[in-house]
Amino acid sequence: MVWAQIAAGELQPVLAEFMAPFGSLWLVWPSNRQLSPRVRAFTDFVIEKLQAMIGASSSVDAIHSRDG
Repeated sequence: MVWAQIAAGELQPVLAEFMAPFGSLWLVWPSNRQLSPRVRAFTDFVIEKLQAMIGASSSVDAIHSRDG
């Protein structure tokens, strides 16, 4: 969200020692059920936003492609 502004020097982190490093995000649902359109829409939205924030990565693409 603000990483581009920090990288450009427009903003400076405050209390950087308390910032959590970027980690993993898991979206989990039962595999024995059909994925509802609402969950699918939310999943697509989150993936799109993550790709925009951190750039397209194979791990994000792999998660997206698992459910077809």
